[in-house]
Amino acid sequence: MFDKNYKLLDAAWEAVAPTANQVGATPVVPHDLMSREYTIKEEGYVFMYVSNESATLVDVYFDDIVMTHTKSNVIQYNEYYPFGMQTANSWTRENTTGNNFLGNGGTELNTTTGVYDLHYRNYDPVLGRMTQVDPMADRYSSFSTYNFAFNDPVFWNDVSGADPIKDAERAFEQASSRADREFNNLNKMYGVIGDDDLNGSDFSRYGPGGINSLQGFVYDPVTK
Repeated sequence: MFDKNYKLLDAAWEAVAPTANQVGATPVVPHDLMSREYTIKEEGYVFMYVSNESATLVDVYFDDIVMTHTKSNVIQYNEYYPFGMQTANSWTRENTTGNNFLGNGGTELNTTTGVYDLHYRNYDPVLGRMTQVDPMADRYSSFSTYNFAFNDPVFWNDVSGADPIKDAERAFEQASSRADREFNNLNKMYGVIGDDDLNGSDFSRYGPGGINSLQGFVYDPVTK
């Protein structure tokens, strides 16, 4: 097994059984059926060969040699460093259309340039920096105008390329909207009590604690 740069990764082999013999000898012994399975762990190349490497001179005949490649259901695997650069373990199955909406969720990786095409500017995951000046730079004088996600990609994201805080707020609003839709669906299906019940409390929609309960599940940059 070699990786995509032809570096040796691993090897597997199967030896002829010592009891095997050619058909026609006495006693008649069937040929030895040799087989070996190997699970591919990353993109690369396979080299298979047969060889007679006995310590003594022995005639050996090989026939009907077949390699079978059984593909898994996975057609793409992406693994990232913190700032979104993919590791060498990432791969996409050949002759398939891959998904390019990768590390920076909601934005597409340009496979020609290697940068993410954001709405306001572009992001280079190799450098961990934007390639243009932040249009909201006047709000964050303590950060570089080329920073990505306030240099904290584990906690923040910058989908638009403008303002990580606004992106977080937008995500919170979208999550709240989804929660409202789910509540309405449940109300239609099971007859859940409405907002006017329980003396106008938000309990029926969000549970104990009102809307603050929902904020416990979705990050709210305004209050935390």
